[in-house]
This record gives sequence, structure tokens and C-alpha cells, in this order.
Amino acid sequence: VHSFYARPSDPRHSVGETDYGSRFTCALARDNIFATQFHPEKSAEHGLALYRNFLHWNP
Repeated sequence: VHSFYARPSDPRHSVGETDYGSRFTCALARDNIFATQFHPEKSAEHGLALYRNFLHWNP
């Protein structure tokens, strides 16, 4: 874990958070943009499910 993370100006755009001693945003969404600040492929089946969801996403 490093000290760099996204801090959305509008907290409604934060769609995923994690806690490593302090709580921070790890996923953002706005309009047709979805961004993560982690490596889904390292999360085994859950990460693969996230990629499948990206492929089928229709905002």
C-alpha cells in the first residue's frame, strides 16, 4: 500500500472504499467512466467477476 489515492471532489463518485489504517477511495464512477486504484486481476475470482461486469456494463 502506498500513500497515493484518488480523493473525489464529490463523494458520490466514490463507489468503492478500503481500509488500511485509514479509509480511502479505491473505485470511482462518473457518467460512463469507472476507475479502480487496485489490480482486480490479483483478486482471484472476485477480480475476474469485476472484469466481466466491466464488459457488460451499460451506464
